[in-house]
Amino acid sequence: MSHTTKQILNNPEIFLDDLTDSTEHILDIEFDARFEEWKARGSDKQVRASSLGTCIRQAYYSFNDQAQRTPVSDPLARRRMYMGFINEEIMGKIIDKMPGKTHGLSSEEQNKFPIHVDLLNDEDIHCAATTDFVKEYVENDVKYYVPIELKSTDVYKWKDFTYWKYHLKQLLLWVYIAKQNGLNVPYAMLIYTRRSTMDMKSCVIAVDTLYSKMGKVVESYEHWYPFMDDLVNRLKWSIRNKQVPAMPTDVPKYICNTCPHLGKCTNNVD
Repeated sequence: MSHTTKQILNNPEIFLDDLTDSTEHILDIEFDARFEEWKARGSDKQVRASSLGTCIRQAYYSFNDQAQRTPVSDPLARRRMYMGFINEEIMGKIIDKMPGKTHGLSSEEQNKFPIHVDLLNDEDIHCAATTDFVKEYVENDVKYYVPIELKSTDVYKWKDFTYWKYHLKQLLLWVYIAKQNGLNVPYAMLIYTRRSTMDMKSCVIAVDTLYSKMGKVVESYEHWYPFMDDLVNRLKWSIRNKQVPAMPTDVPKYICNTCPHLGKCTNNVD
């Protein structure tokens, strides 16, 4: 319902209602575009890092069900995700000021290399991963890729916070696939931004470049490789043999409670 200027001037409630309506309109536009992007990503033979990094059983059920993606409808989830989109946009501008070519600045790139990588040596089950940005460097005519995964958070104990394991695994899967495909990856960056202050915390995954420093949060890809390789191969075995993977022990309960496959998982359905 439209209102006259006089009505708006005489009633602040109309202004506030319009503010709410306009907010939802902007969210609708953004999520409609993102939804088309998400639908276009992947295939019916693809295992996504977002699922496998979170939970091997979620990846198993998602691959078998191939449920039709549906738009995000929860009001709180939409607003939190939108704040994440804003963080990505701001960080993209910052990252683009740094040396090297920046991939991921436009939404169209989200389904393309090097933002999106597929495990090329698979025929029946394709593992794929997508990250937020990739910096590309060229040295002596050789290309090097640094993936950057961004997360925004309101975590309460910011001082003691390092990272969430499932976020680390998602980025590790990008690295795993990139290395399997023969790419040069010196290191990978998991960066958290505190929404209230824009403070940043990082976790460096040392890959081809050896790196460690006192006071820095650093993980070694060499250390994580056996775990990631086993994770990918266990999932493939489970899919091919139609046998649900063993219950993981490192998945937070709040993720289980919001998983669309909770019923099947609880009952150990194959």
